[in-house]
Amino acid sequence: MRKSIITSLSALLFCSALFAQQTEVAYTEDFQSYAKNKNPNGWIDTSVGGGNGVGLYKTDIDPTQGNKGTNIVYGTKQSSGRPDGNTPRIGTFSTYTTKTFSTSGRFEYTGRFIRTNTDTRVGFTLCSSYPEQDKYYLIALWTRASGGVSMQLHSFGAGTPAGTLDSGLTPDVNKWYRFRIQADDLNNQTQIRARFWVDGAPEPTTWSIDGADAAATRLKSGRIGIWSAVKGDFYVDDLFAKSPVDHTAPVVTIYESDKLLDPAVITPINHDAILDAKVTDDISGVATITMKVDGVAYTPKTPVTVEGVHTVRADAVDKVGNTSFLEAKVLVDKTKPLVVFSEGTTTLDPSKLAAFKFDPKIGITVTDNVSKFTWAATLDGQPYVAGTPIPTDGFHDIRVVATDEAKNVADLTLHVLVDKVKPVVVFSEGDKVLDPTKVEPFKFDPRIAIKVTDATSKVTTTITLDGAPYTSGTLITTDAFHDIRVVATDEAGNVTDVTQRILVDKVA
Repeated sequence: MRKSIITSLSALLFCSALFAQQTEVAYTEDFQSYAKNKNPNGWIDTSVGGGNGVGLYKTDIDPTQGNKGTNIVYGTKQSSGRPDGNTPRIGTFSTYTTKTFSTSGRFEYTGRFIRTNTDTRVGFTLCSSYPEQDKYYLIALWTRASGGVSMQLHSFGAGTPAGTLDSGLTPDVNKWYRFRIQADDLNNQTQIRARFWVDGAPEPTTWSIDGADAAATRLKSGRIGIWSAVKGDFYVDDLFAKSPVDHTAPVVTIYESDKLLDPAVITPINHDAILDAKVTDDISGVATITMKVDGVAYTPKTPVTVEGVHTVRADAVDKVGNTSFLEAKVLVDKTKPLVVFSEGTTTLDPSKLAAFKFDPKIGITVTDNVSKFTWAATLDGQPYVAGTPIPTDGFHDIRVVATDEAKNVADLTLHVLVDKVKPVVVFSEGDKVLDPTKVEPFKFDPRIAIKVTDATSKVTTTITLDGAPYTSGTLITTDAFHDIRVVATDEAGNVTDVTQRILVDKVA
């Protein structure tokens, strides 16, 4: 194995240049355009370590068709080396040098192969730096620790892959097999998968090799090739390679305050909108995410304070240029519905008692300038239809609960007094009840008691004696005609204004 500082630096620059290349690269070849014993364009043969191996690999007739076959394949009848050790550092390579493939965005390598001798070791290279540098990943038929041989994942000039590295498959001789190899530059790893199946059989849905190289020296791009050792008689056909093969757009989701939004509906919220987007891409990874609100550039998690419906859009681009976007709508409504009570043309104040001396018809108006709402009203706990007369004297509570789409709740109660009866005023002197329609005579100094009652509400009372303030039960000593006037007003404004005339005459 040859190493030098210059060689290592060259390889590093080579792999860096390959990794930077993100344009689509593809290769397809069935070798039918070549005759037997030809060197296909772009393929260079080398031995392990980069030694000259020109002419080892050539086109030939499909070994399953005999000398008169028409299918042209590519491979070798020559090889060398003794299968010792854990790493197949023997044999020869043929590398397609015209194109390089990046694992960013997924690289895929497919085709079919056959071996015609039980001693033949076969394999496929990817991320190869041959012929310039001795670096590559190799999926090859090699000795198992438990005995026998199987298709296994190896590397050289890179890190040591971990995972499922042994497929367990030993290809039968003289039988065509198909293969599919994929490599991805993801999560700071080069992930490599492979599967094999008999030509003509259904392709498996699982990977028999699934490994990852997480070392700093991992390979991220390079060339494709084939490898053979011990005994020749190894051929390939119908080769196809491409990178990237990520044609799947990123998946975008939009969140408000860390809650997933449904793009099919308008999501109402009762606070400033805190918007964000999350993007996933299962192959190449996410390159950029941009957001807009109502067509204006938006910084994620910046409060959207203006009430109303807002359209949020998130655009995503993956690392190979696939784009996707998602739009969702949020309704910002931070204000409760407005509830207004009225009677006739008069607007009522819920913070004050609404008193009536007639059967009131309470009107209820509910509005919301931002979103739709629902509301219901009750009268003393029972459903109430706005505008329905309230005939029963007494105190009543009309409660309205209004809820808008954003779950803002207005819960207001109007206290109503219905009192259609005037206060009752009773004059008395001792045990005798006086009659205000008559002049009540006394030949002694009377003490006129005044009792004011109201069946429904509180009463305010003004009492005068001959126009001057008078206190009920106060002794009246002056002989003369006297007028005791009582003005009683209840909370509904019903007024009783009554005057009791008395005569005090103590002289015979």
